[in-house]
Amino acid sequence: VVYCSDDISFPEEGFPTNLTSLEISNAPKIYTSLVEWGFNRLASLQQLDISGEGCSNVVSFPEEGIGMTLPPPLTSIRIRNFKNLEFMCSKGIQHLTALQDLAFINCPKLTSLPEKDMLLSLERLCIWGCPLLQEGC
Repeated sequence: VVYCSDDISFPEEGFPTNLTSLEISNAPKIYTSLVEWGFNRLASLQQLDISGEGCSNVVSFPEEGIGMTLPPPLTSIRIRNFKNLEFMCSKGIQHLTALQDLAFINCPKLTSLPEKDMLLSLERLCIWGCPLLQEGC
């Protein structure tokens, strides 16, 4: 779901729950609707690539204020271009025991990662364009 205009809306019935890969980029309305519907409903999701253009109100991922959680089968997460993202919410990723790849790209306000015991399964961590996080690492 890439470069969607504002008149494209989230499907009423949601996305197919058997999706294994999902990319959302330049589609803030779709992103917001998916967060409200619940990423955790995508029970087969293994790869998630989200770009936050137009999502200036997002300060945590998964979004802490609504108790958002991610599906346990995820092996790869790529978060990019969230200009106000400050932290990764540990509670939303605590069940991701299969997570192998985690990337943060162009998130200039990101200051922290989840506790390291939540990232034990990681094989690859990419941090690029996140100056505050890079300082801490």
